[in-house]
Amino acid sequence: MRWTLSEISGYSIHGRDGKLGRVLDTYFDDVQWTVRYLAVSGATPDTPRTFLLAPEVISSTDREFGLISVFLRTAAVHNSPAVSVNKTIPRQEESRLRAYYGWPNYWPAQSAAAQTTADPRLLSLEEIMGYRVLAGEEDIGPLIDLVIDDHTWQIHFLEVDASRWLPAGRVWIRADCIRQLRAAKKQIALNIRRELVRDGLKSGLQADWTPDGPTVALADTHAASRLPAWTPSL
Repeated sequence: MRWTLSEISGYSIHGRDGKLGRVLDTYFDDVQWTVRYLAVSGATPDTPRTFLLAPEVISSTDREFGLISVFLRTAAVHNSPAVSVNKTIPRQEESRLRAYYGWPNYWPAQSAAAQTTADPRLLSLEEIMGYRVLAGEEDIGPLIDLVIDDHTWQIHFLEVDASRWLPAGRVWIRADCIRQLRAAKKQIALNIRRELVRDGLKSGLQADWTPDGPTVALADTHAASRLPAWTPSL
C-alpha cells in the first residue's frame, strides 16, 4: 500500500507490551531513496528522548486509528543507545544502534574514521519539505510530500506543488526521475525537462498511482526490493 510520509507523522507507536510514543519525523537515504528510520518521541515524562526505529521492526500499520505496531518490547527501546537526532545522524551512533538491535547495515563497509562523521545521505522529511524541484534546471515548484510503499518503505513519488504554472496544481513525479539532491542549495534536480512534465500530463504518461491528481511518469521504475531479513530477539 502507498501513502505519504507526512501522513505517518503523529502516528502512535506501540510495542509488544505498551505504548512507545508518537512519530515525529522520518529519515531516508538519497541513494536508494528508502526510509531508514522513524523518529519517535517518548511516551512518558520518564522517557523524554527521541528514539529511532527501523521499518524492519514494524509488525502492522493501522491507518484508520493512526497506529503502528512493532515487534519490540518497551524496555528494549528505552535501553537502546542514544542517537543525536538532528539534521544529520553520526554514522558511528547509527552503527551502534543497528548493532544493538541486530539490524543489518544498509551501507558499504567504512573505516573507523569515516564512521565518526554524519552521513550526508541521510535526510529527514521535515528538513527536505520545501526543497525546490528542478526539471532541466527550471523550477517547477516546492516539494510538499513523499509517497512510499509501506511494504518496502521505498520512496516512489515526489509530490510537488506546481500551481504557479500548472492548472493541475499538484503533480506526483516518480522517484526514478531524480538526478541529484542538492542539500546545500535545498534543491532536487530531475533528469527530465520542465516541458516534459507539462506534456506528460497532457499525453497521459501516467504512473499506476494517482491519489487525487495527475502523475508524471517519464522513466522506468526500478524494481523495489524487500527489506533485509531480520529476526527480532529483544
